[in-house]
Amino acid sequence: MGKIIDLIKAICTRTQEIESYLNKTKLIKLLYLIDVEYYRKYKKTFTNFKWICYDYGPWAYEYNDVYDLIMSSPDFKVVEKKPPKNISFITCVEDQKEFSDIFKKLEDSMLFRELINKWATEGLNEILNYVYFYTEPMIDTKRKEKLDFSKINKFETIPKFKLEKGRLSTQEIRTIQATLKEKLGRGKEKDLEEVIQPKYDELYWQEMEKLDYDNEY
Repeated sequence: MGKIIDLIKAICTRTQEIESYLNKTKLIKLLYLIDVEYYRKYKKTFTNFKWICYDYGPWAYEYNDVYDLIMSSPDFKVVEKKPPKNISFITCVEDQKEFSDIFKKLEDSMLFRELINKWATEGLNEILNYVYFYTEPMIDTKRKEKLDFSKINKFETIPKFKLEKGRLSTQEIRTIQATLKEKLGRGKEKDLEEVIQPKYDELYWQEMEKLDYDNEY
């Protein structure tokens, strides 16, 4: 457990240096992303968490014990905001860590430092989109199933992800719809919308609505 707390101190230290924020929900996503990239290199995770696909993305029961340690440790300060949104903001107050204190290889410490540089500055919306759709263990995994890290390809990096609006104009979309209507012989407008629009499951939209809540991770 000590090495995980040290890793969290490094995450927390770097997050503060780049003037971003860390909370309970965001932290578990960052630990998962580190495990994904660590497995890509070493065929094992750093945390040894038993990751599963839960209601709101990757989750591990062991995280509750880790978070209890954070709450009771003098090295961290946790400021909790009560309902309507239960959000906790985590900062380091003592014994700050660098990634070079944890990872012996310079390339590893740089890799995970840069990972935090990237994702600690992103909103939870963007982080969840990435872990949900662009990390191999989450692909084709059902709720409460164990995540299979062996899906990770060591020789391919995960593509960068950015949520963007479509670039087609309204007129171009209508032209495509008309063409599809003619070719597919469908008379209902909603059928055409189903062809063009991406299909996200109900779980995805529930997650998107509740990202900021600490009890929804």
